[in-house]
Amino acid sequence: DGLTGIFNRRHVENTLSSEFDRVSRYGGDLSLVLFDLDHFKNVNDTYGHLAGDEVLRSVSETIEDIRRGSDIAGRYGGEEFTILLPNTDIEGAEALAERLREAIMNKVIKFEETQIPVTISIGIAAFEREIENHELLLQRADLALYSSKENGRNRTTRYHSGLLNQEKS
Repeated sequence: DGLTGIFNRRHVENTLSSEFDRVSRYGGDLSLVLFDLDHFKNVNDTYGHLAGDEVLRSVSETIEDIRRGSDIAGRYGGEEFTILLPNTDIEGAEALAERLREAIMNKVIKFEETQIPVTISIGIAAFEREIENHELLLQRADLALYSSKENGRNRTTRYHSGLLNQEKS
């Protein structure tokens, strides 16, 4: 991604597809973290788009500081990011997600001497045998992300089957 310096959506999706195929065939763990910045439009509207760009760069730096070398982080689009976690179960994904959420919430992001507060909402999902393809894993993480946003933001939600009954409005 030209702005943030981390992988772009295409690379993340290609890697997710490959990793999904690998664990489907050989077994193992695979988890996915999907998150976006809470009320990011307000950042751009209040401080300007250059400030928004600085926030995106700062969040990307925090991702790079937190993730392991084997994790694949990317900007999924706009203010949405993803981290692919090979060989990581749901508990490990949740631990990483919480470290990331707290680090971003506590980070001082400055633009032209103005401190910009940032929080994130996170959804996580893990590979399970009944998941047919990588798109469904991504959909599960997205449902969990939506639940985090609906339930107050600045939180992490694990995918569970009850989320399928929630409708996006």
